[in-house]
Amino acid sequence: SNAALFVIHSQDDTTVPQKYGYDIYREAYEDSERFTFVHYTDRGHSNLYFSREYLDYIDGFNEAYAQWVKTWPDDLTDEEKAQYHAAYLEEHLDRSMYANRLDDALFREILAFYDASLD
Repeated sequence: SNAALFVIHSQDDTTVPQKYGYDIYREAYEDSERFTFVHYTDRGHSNLYFSREYLDYIDGFNEAYAQWVKTWPDDLTDEEKAQYHAAYLEEHLDRSMYANRLDDALFREILAFYDASLD
Protein backbone atom coordinates (compact mmCIF):
# COMPACT_ATOMS: atom_id res chain seq x y z
CA SER A 1 0.00 0.00 0.00
CA ASN A 2 1.05 3.57 -0.60
CA ALA A 3 -1.13 4.94 2.19
CA ALA A 4 0.46 7.45 4.52
CA LEU A 5 0.26 6.69 8.23
CA PHE A 6 0.38 9.03 11.23
CA VAL A 7 1.32 7.17 14.42
CA ILE A 8 0.83 8.88 17.79
CA HIS A 9 1.68 7.30 21.12
CA SER A 10 2.56 8.23 24.68
CA GLN A 11 5.28 6.45 26.60
CA ASP A 12 3.15 6.28 29.75
CA ASP A 13 0.22 4.52 28.01
CA THR A 14 -0.61 1.57 30.26
CA THR A 15 -3.54 0.37 28.12
CA VAL A 16 -1.42 -0.22 25.01
CA PRO A 17 2.20 -0.30 26.13
CA GLN A 18 4.62 1.38 23.76
CA LYS A 19 6.49 -1.86 23.05
CA TYR A 20 3.33 -3.45 21.56
CA GLY A 21 2.59 -0.74 19.04
CA TYR A 22 4.65 2.37 18.59
CA ASP A 23 8.05 0.70 19.02
CA ILE A 24 7.23 -2.05 16.52
CA TYR A 25 6.12 0.40 13.83
CA ARG A 26 8.92 2.84 14.54
CA GLU A 27 11.55 0.13 14.22
CA ALA A 28 10.05 -1.25 11.01
CA TYR A 29 9.12 2.00 9.27
CA GLU A 30 11.07 4.95 10.70
CA ASP A 31 12.89 5.41 7.40
CA SER A 32 9.71 5.22 5.31
CA GLU A 33 8.38 8.49 3.94
CA ARG A 34 4.86 7.08 4.33
CA PHE A 35 5.09 7.17 8.14
CA THR A 36 5.00 10.13 10.47
CA PHE A 37 5.62 9.45 14.17
CA VAL A 38 4.65 11.63 17.12
CA HIS A 39 5.78 10.52 20.55
CA TYR A 40 4.76 11.92 23.93
CA THR A 41 5.98 10.92 27.36
CA ASP A 42 3.10 12.06 29.55
CA ARG A 43 -0.28 11.84 27.85
CA GLY A 44 -1.33 8.31 28.75
CA HIS A 45 -3.83 6.43 26.62
CA SER A 46 -6.79 8.78 26.48
CA ASN A 47 -5.19 12.23 26.46
CA LEU A 48 -3.14 12.23 23.26
CA TYR A 49 -5.16 14.98 21.60
CA PHE A 50 -5.41 17.38 24.54
CA SER A 51 -3.14 20.38 25.10
CA ARG A 52 -0.65 20.41 27.96
CA GLU A 53 -2.42 23.53 29.28
CA TYR A 54 -5.72 21.65 29.44
CA LEU A 55 -4.17 18.54 31.00
CA ASP A 56 -2.58 20.66 33.73
CA TYR A 57 -5.89 22.46 34.26
CA ILE A 58 -7.96 19.28 34.49
CA ASP A 59 -5.46 17.64 36.85
CA GLY A 60 -5.84 20.62 39.21
CA PHE A 61 -9.60 20.65 38.77
CA ASN A 62 -9.89 16.94 39.56
CA GLU A 63 -7.62 17.26 42.59
CA ALA A 64 -9.67 20.16 43.97
CA TYR A 65 -12.90 18.25 43.30
CA ALA A 66 -11.61 15.15 45.10
CA GLN A 67 -10.71 17.26 48.13
CA TRP A 68 -14.12 18.93 48.07
CA VAL A 69 -15.92 15.54 47.93
CA LYS A 70 -14.18 14.60 51.19
CA THR A 71 -16.12 17.43 52.88
CA TRP A 72 -19.54 16.01 51.96
CA PRO A 73 -21.77 14.64 54.71
CA ASP A 74 -21.59 10.84 54.89
CA ASP A 75 -25.33 10.34 54.60
CA LEU A 76 -25.94 11.94 51.18
CA THR A 77 -28.25 10.07 48.83
CA ASP A 78 -27.15 9.38 45.27
CA GLU A 79 -29.50 12.11 44.09
CA GLU A 80 -27.96 14.62 46.53
CA LYS A 81 -24.46 13.60 45.41
CA ALA A 82 -25.48 14.25 41.81
CA GLN A 83 -26.81 17.68 42.80
CA TYR A 84 -23.60 18.52 44.66
CA HIS A 85 -21.59 17.40 41.65
CA ALA A 86 -23.64 19.51 39.23
CA ALA A 87 -23.37 22.55 41.50
CA TYR A 88 -19.58 22.14 41.70
CA LEU A 89 -19.26 21.93 37.93
CA GLU A 90 -21.47 24.97 37.46
CA GLU A 91 -19.38 27.03 39.87
CA HIS A 92 -15.85 25.80 39.13
CA LEU A 93 -15.52 24.37 35.62
CA ASP A 94 -13.80 26.73 33.19
CA ARG A 95 -16.04 26.06 30.20
CA SER A 96 -13.76 27.92 27.81
CA MET A 97 -10.81 25.79 28.83
CA TYR A 98 -12.92 22.64 28.62
CA ALA A 99 -14.33 23.50 25.19
CA ASN A 100 -10.90 24.36 23.79
CA ARG A 101 -8.97 21.42 25.20
CA LEU A 102 -7.54 20.06 21.96
CA ASP A 103 -3.84 20.47 21.19
CA ASP A 104 -3.91 23.00 18.34
CA ALA A 105 -0.29 22.39 17.35
CA LEU A 106 -0.87 18.64 17.07
CA PHE A 107 -4.00 19.12 14.99
CA ARG A 108 -2.19 21.52 12.67
CA GLU A 109 0.45 18.80 12.23
CA ILE A 110 -2.23 16.19 11.53
CA LEU A 111 -3.94 18.49 9.05
CA ALA A 112 -0.65 19.21 7.26
CA PHE A 113 0.04 15.47 7.14
CA TYR A 114 -3.31 14.73 5.54
CA ASP A 115 -3.07 17.67 3.14
CA ALA A 116 0.35 16.41 2.00
CA SER A 117 -1.05 12.89 1.66
CA LEU A 118 -3.67 14.08 -0.81
CA ASP A 119 -1.07 15.27 -3.33
